[in-house]
Amino acid sequence: MSTTVSNRLYLFKNRNRHLEIRDKLKKKCAEKLREKRMSQFESRRDMECVVRETVCAEVKSDFGDLDENVLLELFDSITNSLIQEQYEDIRRIEEERLAADVDEFMNPSVYCPSCLHSPLTVDEKSVKCQSCPFLHHFNNNSIPPTQSELKRLLSEGFSTHEAAGCGGQPRPTKVDEKLALRCESCGYSVIII
Repeated sequence: MSTTVSNRLYLFKNRNRHLEIRDKLKKKCAEKLREKRMSQFESRRDMECVVRETVCAEVKSDFGDLDENVLLELFDSITNSLIQEQYEDIRRIEEERLAADVDEFMNPSVYCPSCLHSPLTVDEKSVKCQSCPFLHHFNNNSIPPTQSELKRLLSEGFSTHEAAGCGGQPRPTKVDEKLALRCESCGYSVIII
């Protein structure tokens, strides 16, 4: 069976899998957002109670002679100020999280082809696993791949092998100082970089 037919068969079998994964992730994200909103609501409610109690206690002891309208304005001013500070903190945290998400999207994690568990650390000279002894030095004569290019190349290598129908797991090897994937079960071999 040719590689093209194998790839099409693989895509046909897994055609709706991405929809199931998307729906599952969508439900989990909605649940997390709902929980986060409730915790923010509760923290705002707690903040208002603390402000109200503090203002009442301080006003009774220090400002007993002030008009009720002035006290209400003071309470509103303090509450609005604290809400604004909390909003700015939440916005700052969300911006940091968004920046981290964008960074993760632009530089996706590449998982080790040897242990298949830990992310790889990629620099201009080598690629190294964070938990197993996998290490590959890039050839000095060529431009090293970026993290996203390495992920794409490894994914293509594993996908092509999987589409061939072999149940074995290809392992990284060196062929003429180049990183390759080789399966002992079926003899599959491809040079990655």
